[in-house]
Amino acid sequence: MKISVIIPTLGRVDEVVSAVLSVDRQAYKKVEMIIIDQNSHSELCEKINCLDCETDIHHFKVPFRGASKARNFGVSKASGELVFFMDDDAELFKETLICALRTLNKENSDVVFGRCVDRAGDKSVLDFREYPGALTINNHENMFVESTMLAKTDVMLNYPFDETLGVGNFHGAEEAYDVVIRMLKRGVSLFYDPSISVFHPQIDLTYQDKGIRRVFTYRCGFARICQKHSLHRKYYSRCIKVALYIPYCFFFKRNRFRYYIAEMLGLVAGRIIP
Repeated sequence: MKISVIIPTLGRVDEVVSAVLSVDRQAYKKVEMIIIDQNSHSELCEKINCLDCETDIHHFKVPFRGASKARNFGVSKASGELVFFMDDDAELFKETLICALRTLNKENSDVVFGRCVDRAGDKSVLDFREYPGALTINNHENMFVESTMLAKTDVMLNYPFDETLGVGNFHGAEEAYDVVIRMLKRGVSLFYDPSISVFHPQIDLTYQDKGIRRVFTYRCGFARICQKHSLHRKYYSRCIKVALYIPYCFFFKRNRFRYYIAEMLGLVAGRIIP
């Protein structure tokens, strides 16, 4: 089966080159790459054209912004029976696609997820579970992230990413959570296997300006999907925890005070702003 690796990108060049080279080094060779380039400059195009890759690369310069919209665009251009979604600062290990395809076939799944690790082999992005298993409505936490997602192309055509969610939008996260919930409600088979590994650098969780901006947009996305899928208990549980932690930070951890104020603002704004 042919796999179309979809890489949306904005604001990165060298990291994308590393991502492309990691795909080209895959042990599995029935692969094409689809790069959705949202940059206003042509630097990435020039570097990609200079690469000596055996893998087919389809590089699309697009006028729009947004990771979810870019992924949907990539699926529409895919010629493979399967699609693999990859972050522009991630890299695949040599056996990543073989391992993902093996799990897909063994578990007779429509979609499989793996885990992200850093250079030291430690978990990154999420505190991923240590053991494999099927995702269900009541059992899916820490078992998925879009940057490790191998899916049947026809399934993704039926369940596209919500283009109002994710990086590039006001509601800047949880697009994968939305897809997972919609799929599970319709009986799509999803499986998580931690032996499927993708390199992804650790996310900067500092309490400075960059982290504050991130937590605001991420919590806007979180609030949006909680409202969309009636996850009221999940939403209010987080609100209560943050509300209780804010006064504690004011008196004892002032360096975190602005961070959790921003998180609370995101939790509120994500529900009231469409």
